[in-house]
This record gives sequence, C-alpha cells and structure tokens, in this order.
Amino acid sequence: MPDHFYLSELQQLRSDVVAAMRTTFSGGMRATAEFSIRNRSHRMESLEDCRKFLQWINDEIGRLESVSKMVPTRHRARLTK
Repeated sequence: MPDHFYLSELQQLRSDVVAAMRTTFSGGMRATAEFSIRNRSHRMESLEDCRKFLQWINDEIGRLESVSKMVPTRHRARLTK
C-alpha cells in the first residue's frame, strides 16, 4: 500500500523546488537552496541540481501513483482521505 503522506510530501516538495528554481536561481546568480524530506536534507547549488532533483521527485510521484492504481478501488478511497 503506498504511503499517502509521503506522496503529499513529495507533491509539496515539487512545488517548493519549482518556486526555488524561479526565485533563487533566476538571472544566473549563484545561490544555494536546501530542501528536506523524511529527515534527509538535499542541498542544491545550481539550477541543474534542481532539475535533477525535480526529475527524481517526479519519478517517485509517478511510482507511488502507479502503485496506488494497483490497489483495489474500495481500498484506494482510504488512501486519498
């Protein structure tokens, strides 16, 4: 059974990373952005680092959502409450 809270955390993290890409790294300035999920810290020092991290987040979300689709419908409703 997929972890609904982890999925929610990843979705929020995705929004945070996109926001950081727009603000922190705009204009080619050197900066650092730090993100944390499940007690693991991820430090981004470039736009490329953010892109790679965003790809990992999207892959994880896709994996969790595909697992969710395999759960029978009556159980799936409980996952999304």
